[in-house]
Amino acid sequence: MQFLEKNLEDIIFTTPNELLQERGLNISGSKKRQVRIGNYGIADIVAYDRGCFVPLNGGWHDETCIVVYELKQQEINVSALLQAARYAKGIQSYLKEYKGRHYKVRACLIGSSIEQSSGFSYLADFIHDFMSIYTYKYDFDGIKFNREFGYHLLKEGFRNG
Repeated sequence: MQFLEKNLEDIIFTTPNELLQERGLNISGSKKRQVRIGNYGIADIVAYDRGCFVPLNGGWHDETCIVVYELKQQEINVSALLQAARYAKGIQSYLKEYKGRHYKVRACLIGSSIEQSSGFSYLADFIHDFMSIYTYKYDFDGIKFNREFGYHLLKEGFRNG
């Protein structure tokens, strides 16, 4: 059986957040799927949580967290990031115009692997306040998610030898 992007979307949308967290995916709040964001496009899944805590000025601040989940059947690449950024901008624009408030919108990219040749995998360490990346593996005991960060070259070339 071929594992499709729709299968991934079905699993994330229908599974309770607590079970997804047990499988490695940090997700909270209410989920909506196939969300039309005006002319910005249609997001796979958008989650919003009215009671999440984020760091602010050495303490914690209670705010509404919104996360756009961009799902890929296979490789996650810069195109997926740009697609999620477009959706995030659309959500911010809508909420500012119609709710009169600015909300921070994050992106979570999920796929079976990360594109390596262009250096895309390094971005997770630099824009972690906007983006998180997870890979998934679907096996005999179900799906498991792995948060991806900390990529570096095996041979960085800093030492002689």
